[in-house]
Amino acid sequence: MSKSYFSIPIYADKTNKIERLHQSDKVNVFVFLKKIDFNSENKNLLQKILSAVKINLENDTQVLLLEDNQDAFVIDELDLSFDNYFFAFGLNAKRIGLQSKTVPYKLMAFDKLNVLYSHTLTDLQSNIAYKKQLWGVLKEISYS
Repeated sequence: MSKSYFSIPIYADKTNKIERLHQSDKVNVFVFLKKIDFNSENKNLLQKILSAVKINLENDTQVLLLEDNQDAFVIDELDLSFDNYFFAFGLNAKRIGLQSKTVPYKLMAFDKLNVLYSHTLTDLQSNIAYKKQLWGVLKEISYS
């Protein structure tokens, strides 16, 4: 049977093969990174970014490290009784399992899902303008 028979896209979900850090059942913050972009210096920057909105990297998040050929689909893991957050660094909407526009440095809200796209952590380290844009939008987030 041809894929074109179906009116919706068919995805081969390979999320279970993606390396995950700080995995917990009670997490409502998902951080998506390129695996190549995750090192100790960038981890420190990520901790600063998240702590600016009172999110603890170790306890409140699930970090997904994607290889170049991987996409993630975690919508089924969300508890929609409270707000959820996706932070995508250097990845577009399709790569994190969403069918929406990828608009960097704008907090996008979809019912109980808040999404923020940014450049990679490496790019943020070296570009003050990107950092300023990110800090500006972080002020809109009220995580509790």
